[in-house]
Amino acid sequence: QVIEYPDETANEVFRNTHEVMMSNGLTIEGLTALGADNTNVNFGANHSLYTLFRDIKPNLIRGNCFSHILNNSVKHANSYLLLDVECIIMKVYAYFSRSTKRIEELKSYFEFVELDYVVLLQHIKIRWLSLFNSIERLVKVYPAVGAYNLNLGEDCPAILNSFFTLDESICTLYFLENILFEMQRSALQFQHHHCTAVDIHRMITSILIKLKKRSDDKYYGYLSRERFRKMNKEDAEKLEKSFENFINKIISYIHTYFDENANLYQSLSVWGNISIGSISWNDVEQCVDAIKIQNIDIDKLYDELCEVQATYIVLNKKGRPLHEQIQLFLRENKEGIKQDDKEDKEEEKKDMDDGKTKEEEPKRIYPDQLWAYLFHVHDKPAPNLKQLISLCFSIPISNGYCEGVFNHMKQAWINTRNKMELISAELKIRLNSADIDCKQFYNLILSKPDLLKAIDKDALEQQVQDRQWIEDLEHKRDQAFGIYLEYTEGMLASIKSDFFLLAKDIVRNDTIAQLLQRRQEYDQREYNRSLNEFRAMHQQPFSQREWDLNDPDYLKKDIPARVSDDDPRCGMSGLQKFDGEDLNSKARNKYQQEQLREWSRMQQEHRRQAIDQQNAADRLYEMKQHEMDQRAIELQRAEEECRKAINNAVKNFNSALLRETEERKYLKKRQEDYDNYAEMANMITSDLLTENADQAISQFGPHRVVPDRWKGMSPEQLQKIREEQQRQVEEKKRQEEEERQREEEWNRRRFAEAKAGMISEKQIEREKRTIEQDLYGDNQRLANEQKNLKQYLDRVVYTNQPTAAYFTQFNTNSR
Repeated sequence: QVIEYPDETANEVFRNTHEVMMSNGLTIEGLTALGADNTNVNFGANHSLYTLFRDIKPNLIRGNCFSHILNNSVKHANSYLLLDVECIIMKVYAYFSRSTKRIEELKSYFEFVELDYVVLLQHIKIRWLSLFNSIERLVKVYPAVGAYNLNLGEDCPAILNSFFTLDESICTLYFLENILFEMQRSALQFQHHHCTAVDIHRMITSILIKLKKRSDDKYYGYLSRERFRKMNKEDAEKLEKSFENFINKIISYIHTYFDENANLYQSLSVWGNISIGSISWNDVEQCVDAIKIQNIDIDKLYDELCEVQATYIVLNKKGRPLHEQIQLFLRENKEGIKQDDKEDKEEEKKDMDDGKTKEEEPKRIYPDQLWAYLFHVHDKPAPNLKQLISLCFSIPISNGYCEGVFNHMKQAWINTRNKMELISAELKIRLNSADIDCKQFYNLILSKPDLLKAIDKDALEQQVQDRQWIEDLEHKRDQAFGIYLEYTEGMLASIKSDFFLLAKDIVRNDTIAQLLQRRQEYDQREYNRSLNEFRAMHQQPFSQREWDLNDPDYLKKDIPARVSDDDPRCGMSGLQKFDGEDLNSKARNKYQQEQLREWSRMQQEHRRQAIDQQNAADRLYEMKQHEMDQRAIELQRAEEECRKAINNAVKNFNSALLRETEERKYLKKRQEDYDNYAEMANMITSDLLTENADQAISQFGPHRVVPDRWKGMSPEQLQKIREEQQRQVEEKKRQEEEERQREEEWNRRRFAEAKAGMISEKQIEREKRTIEQDLYGDNQRLANEQKNLKQYLDRVVYTNQPTAAYFTQFNTNSR
């Protein structure tokens, strides 16, 4: 419901929301989650719309708008870049949008750099991540716009001149284009109607992993890396550091909103698994605890989960794939899912426009459709599981639908239609009847007698009369223009032959332009493939925030651009009258062609005169150059003579200066020697070198000395130290002797143990030889016995051995 209320305080928003819910038969007790953008009025910590609802519903879940969060993360991180790119883009757009002359001059630079002219995109701060589209367009036109601003010289604004002269500018644009592509793709995914709360943990975790990987690998895009190699090392390091800070700020900002409910999102992600049979009961229990759902029987919930999993296994074993079963279910139940079905068809149409067939699209299964199908085919009711699933999928993750309503409102709100009651009714018709076409809506209106009675017939008849008057005026204008064309046909017959040659050139140039345009369209299509694929799959055209800029029916909703060519609105500043759009275009084009030929002849004449003038100027320049060469030779001679005189004067001055310097050095050295001798004499006679020990005695007692006058110890003190040193030497010798005796005792013990080991080894060797001799004797005896046995067998047992003749009697013929 759309209402008009200028006061947007938390209390008033809460009161209006509560009234709307009550008027539609909804209660706050049935509210599961609150979805809105992340403003203080909606989600402030102390006093906000969320806290007011939470006071009544303590278990209310907070549904953050992650599209808004991603957009704000980029805005906060923008301050860490060396350049304020957002300010630059707005400045560039404002510089060209205020002047048609500048745009025409800019077009010539596009031709010079061999680029097709495209308009610059405006960046609007309130739009989610529209900065990416503006940056993408600025990168594309950077050569032309940069050349234009640099050629302005002092007339170029200082901020733009500084931007287009720095190497860091284009490198920063390449970096932002690379990073914001991922951010915008993720933000658009959150706005997709199939994206639910069960996907938040997977999507946010994926974004954070990608950003962290880029930061760790220091990968800021291929084009940025190529620019780094061409930059100064110190500047490149500073810029690279700013890119790293930019990414880290985005990561930290996302964490501030994601971490507070990370456990909730992780527990909800279990329902995003389309393999229902692999869902564990432990995960389901964690989800129930996280969302704090009430009035649910846990035992029955377990039984219902097991039964639904069994149903899923049975469906998977059918001959028809599961995704086809779901699509058949969706087609048979269009009443509850008309909007989603229409969005899917529009997305499939976009895919066809991109050159993809329906068979090439992946057979994707969405979790919400899968659960709806399972509850439909399950033979037993599952109220507890259905309540849990419904609550999980009801948590909003984006405010994209409300932002889409504001876009529709902006298109419908004009100066002549600015009543909130009227706009509210039109928005309800647009948004609630988006699943039917114009013919169906017309039949629906005719089938409602009460609605037909409410239509203002007088206003409808007035609209018909106005339409008829405009058509009559157009008919009269066409008749007058036809008479004018008949008059000009005779005048144009004489220039048909020249026009034919010019037409051939135009056709050839048009063919070349078409080839270039096709190549550009192919490159652009390949470059934006990933973005087009996403828009084709996940984004409704009329739900986009930029739909007001791309609406094909925009002109139908606006007033006519002009009634005739004499319309006072068709001025130069109005930009309504372009080349080829007025009624007199053909005659004017022929006149312009004749004028172009005359200008060409005049240009050729001017070029010939310029060549003659250039030749005359070249001759004068050669004569002047020769005169200047002679003058230069004379000046060179005079300069050499002057240089010789200067060198002689400098030489004499240096000689005098050298003698004066040597004299000063001699006097200075003699004075230093005198001072040194006096100082040595004073030092010899002082207490410092005479080693007077009495001057070190302190006034506080004989056992204390003055540190800065102490000359060393007395002979008695030295004698005590020497005695102590001698005692330490003797003690050291005694310890070394004891150590030597202990070492000898250990050596003796080791020698005795080694000797005992050798004796034991010899005894083992003797026993081993005895065993080997006995074994050898047994082997000899066994060998003799075996030899005797073989001789016995050969001589006594086996006396009739077969000969060669015995074997020749076999195989003498074939069978």
